[in-house]
Amino acid sequence: MILPKVAKPSKADETTAYELATLRDNATCQMCKRPGEIQRDHRQNRQQGNTVTSNLVCLCLDCHLYKTEHPEWAYRTGWGVPRWADPAKWPIPRRVGGVWQDVLLDDAGGWAFITEARAKAARNGDGIVF
Repeated sequence: MILPKVAKPSKADETTAYELATLRDNATCQMCKRPGEIQRDHRQNRQQGNTVTSNLVCLCLDCHLYKTEHPEWAYRTGWGVPRWADPAKWPIPRRVGGVWQDVLLDDAGGWAFITEARAKAARNGDGIVF
């Protein structure tokens, strides 16, 4: 099946997405919560049209490398997004008040809690089982 082309975001759109992700994540690694030098990681490998805020997360270099070297783990836990999935609908863990909870990231720089059951269904949907 041939899908329609996705419009490429402008440089300004990409810059805004990076800025919103950095503000949302408080310029702190979202995996280990260490402040300091961070990178804005594409949860779904970079491709045309996917430099959007819901696809970006702040990670330190160590966590970024671990996530990249362990893609199945990343998909299963939400730090990575498979090529076929929509990052805005793929849950990611977020530590809130010292407790890890599943959330969905949006393109406006926000996030919303979802239930554990909904997160599990999203990550295991479409016949994909890890």
